[in-house]
Amino acid sequence: MLIYQSGYGVKNLYGVEIAAGKHLNEILKAECGVRIGLNPMQPDVFTRMCATSRFGHWKPALGIETGYSNRMYFEGNSNILKETRDAMTNDLGYFYLSSHTEILSFEFKNQWDLSFFEIDFGTHYKDFGTTLRFQTNFLRIRKSL
Repeated sequence: MLIYQSGYGVKNLYGVEIAAGKHLNEILKAECGVRIGLNPMQPDVFTRMCATSRFGHWKPALGIETGYSNRMYFEGNSNILKETRDAMTNDLGYFYLSSHTEILSFEFKNQWDLSFFEIDFGTHYKDFGTTLRFQTNFLRIRKSL
């Protein structure tokens, strides 16, 4: 789920994420991927770098993500502030920066990982800080090769 918020509106979007990654060493991992929105069907393209650690089966990670998104727009049922919402959507830019956290990530047998409620929190580069980008991955299933 991806949530955009500004002073003029909030927009929730749902989608699926597909990513490939590589551990650079025991602590750092890099990932690249695509998020495909369900409505509208516009993709995000992203890359992220995370630091990770292992405590038994628990494997939390914290990192930074940047990418390209064309999924942001604000809607409204009223014509009040319509021009402002449209201007925010058109003037926002496509590239973003966000933090990435995987607090509830666990590794199991045969290098299978389950991660619950991953959180990304950031904004777009253009007019940095004008818009809040908040994203939650409810469930991620990962297989390391």
